[in-house]
Amino acid sequence: MIARIAKASRMPLKLPRDEQKIVIRPRGGLFPVKLEAYIVMSAVITAANVPKTAAKADTICTNPTQNIIVISTPDDERARYYASVRSLYIGGRSYETHAYCTAPHGTVKGVIYGITVENTTEDLHENIVNQANPQALEAHRIGNTTLIIILFAGTKVPNYIKYGSIIVKSGLYRQHHNVCKTCSKIGHRADVCPTPETKICFACGAPNPAADRAARCKPRCKLCNGAHATGMEGCTNKYKVPFVVTLRRWERRNAASTFSSQHSPQLPPQQKNEAHLSKRRRSRSRKRDKSRGQSASRGRSIDGKRSESMNYNRNQQRPDNVISWAQEVNPPEANCNRFNHIAEAKDNTILSLRNENDQLK
Repeated sequence: MIARIAKASRMPLKLPRDEQKIVIRPRGGLFPVKLEAYIVMSAVITAANVPKTAAKADTICTNPTQNIIVISTPDDERARYYASVRSLYIGGRSYETHAYCTAPHGTVKGVIYGITVENTTEDLHENIVNQANPQALEAHRIGNTTLIIILFAGTKVPNYIKYGSIIVKSGLYRQHHNVCKTCSKIGHRADVCPTPETKICFACGAPNPAADRAARCKPRCKLCNGAHATGMEGCTNKYKVPFVVTLRRWERRNAASTFSSQHSPQLPPQQKNEAHLSKRRRSRSRKRDKSRGQSASRGRSIDGKRSESMNYNRNQQRPDNVISWAQEVNPPEANCNRFNHIAEAKDNTILSLRNENDQLK
């Protein structure tokens, strides 16, 4: 489920990394995917007050899962024009929108807590984006909370930053999965829901819930299948995996595979030949076992033929001048007599030699 949502949330094509990206979130039930592409393009260019000739160098595309419009432009001035769009006029009606610039490539988002709402945007920029935090590029608050998101250069978030004169702990920002509380779908938020008139129970997904539905509602999470509303506190799959974490995992896997391929043990030629011979022996033994099994499973006629051939081989007479191994081990009686005569002749020769030696003394 998580992998399918992540894949559907991606853009339909890869936009240039060195260009600036602007996101436009339409409201009021506007669903740009169902409109003609030329209508969406004309509405965005007109609202941004960008000349059509200059807009040809930009790229405009829609994302049906998140229900957003993404513009990629290489020009900083046109990027500011696109980010200033507050409404789109389509079909004789004006739809409210919210536009903003995304973080550029080669940056990472961090987060700090405990900054009171009395601190304005100017205070945040003055206390964070300074020489004490050389990697900090931008800082802004999320809604009316005490949570501050900081944009850092590079791919690493420092463990601590300096807010004014005090040291504050910072961590990697993890974005949670967007869950619409209006239509109960995953991928977009309620403010950009294309069907705001649809009412579905956010906990169990029942259509048109009654006022007393909460008393007998059985919640079920669509992210982890737990017994709670989708994406609530305690959900194990509530947060997305940050891109920088995915990038690090990919680099580690590549490094590990490269290291294993370079340092894998290689057998010398002799060991390779021995391994090859042992492999051939095993294959031959398997073939013999297989042939024995096949021969054992054959009929009586085949066994009869085999026994006849064996008897024929046994009855074949061996030449007289050839001595078999069995005859050497257990010789017949004629051979035994011949061997005895030879042994007696040797003994007589030895005795005669001894007598001659005694006479010479």
